[in-house]
Amino acid sequence: MKQSLLLLCFLLFSISHAIGQAEVTVTFRVDLNGIKTDGPVGIRGNLPPLAWDRTYPLQDPDGDRVYEGVVTVPGVSPESVLEYKFVYGDKQLSWELASGPNRLLVLNSDQIETPLARWNVATPIEIAALPKVSAEDLLADFQIAKKALLTLHPGLYRYRSEEEIDELFALFEEKLNRPLSYREAYLLYSEMLAQIRCGHTYANFWNQSGLIQEVVFNQTDKLPLTFRIVEGRMIVTHNLSGQEELEIVAINGVPAAEILRNLQRYVKADGSNDAKRLADLNLYGLGPFESFDIYFPLRYPPVDGRYELDIESAEGRGAQLAVPAITRAERARRLQAQHSDLPTTADDLWKLEFWEDGAAYLQLGTFVVFDLSFEWKDFLDDAFAQIRKRKSPKLVLDLRGNEGG
Repeated sequence: MKQSLLLLCFLLFSISHAIGQAEVTVTFRVDLNGIKTDGPVGIRGNLPPLAWDRTYPLQDPDGDRVYEGVVTVPGVSPESVLEYKFVYGDKQLSWELASGPNRLLVLNSDQIETPLARWNVATPIEIAALPKVSAEDLLADFQIAKKALLTLHPGLYRYRSEEEIDELFALFEEKLNRPLSYREAYLLYSEMLAQIRCGHTYANFWNQSGLIQEVVFNQTDKLPLTFRIVEGRMIVTHNLSGQEELEIVAINGVPAAEILRNLQRYVKADGSNDAKRLADLNLYGLGPFESFDIYFPLRYPPVDGRYELDIESAEGRGAQLAVPAITRAERARRLQAQHSDLPTTADDLWKLEFWEDGAAYLQLGTFVVFDLSFEWKDFLDDAFAQIRKRKSPKLVLDLRGNEGG
């Protein structure tokens, strides 16, 4: 039970669906020219006969470094999605796209020949080509989620009454009783879980499948800027256009205050702590996930690949600005190129400085200390040794952006 409760604190509901009884034959090809391989080449994936713990071999009979193979996947439906990656090696296995998403293939035909793939080069997936998840499968998943919450959640009734929780489940069971895209389903689950008002219960960003991470988190639908929320206003901190002293007044005609108010209903926090929900919507551009980057495009997607911003300068001049939507990874890369002082690792979020007036400034931007490359206790011991040695009259402790850990 202890293990179950711990897992629930980092609640994951992965959107899945049932498998039918059809058979699909898929031809795979991967070009390894220029790649020095050690051992056999093959493929691993999520649907039998593929598996993540064993390699299905591919062959190169003509020696042109293009490896091929035919895989017959039994018992699938037109809604099934195959996740896979190419690998090579025997005792020492090498995976392509090691830090990136899985390749995705919709099994919507009995014979599929995939385009020639190149090792370590991802192929973008067409969101529109993905099938919707059936109401039957969504409701089956919902019953599992509901049972888990009712059975295991230790604080289900801490902020909501039993009657309110029953009404919440009834409402979202009705909302899930229709075919939905993965993005629609993820947003609905996020809204339902947030209404429990537990700061540790949400559709966990970190533990979603490769499919959900790709179609929900990694699309070209992010704003090309970062911002801080100050007194309910969206103040730009870094902007790829170079003009940074701006306030975002509206996006695609929707007032910024309305956007922030609506997005709070998807953000986890304890009880009525709306200040925490609002703080979680700050957009720093750091790390793999941030709440705004996930919920905003799902609720307010770009139009024709761009966002129309109503902005106001520091001098109070208003204007409209059309900006292209980009991926989170691309924004991080371009921001780092323009602003080399931006933190890129957890190590960068911890530092000690001494100001001209002798005050010590200690930034502890994260308490997820297992991400640090140094021993955090030694860092703090050394920091306070320096503070005592310098006889600093003041200590500024900066915990901005630190959610705990």
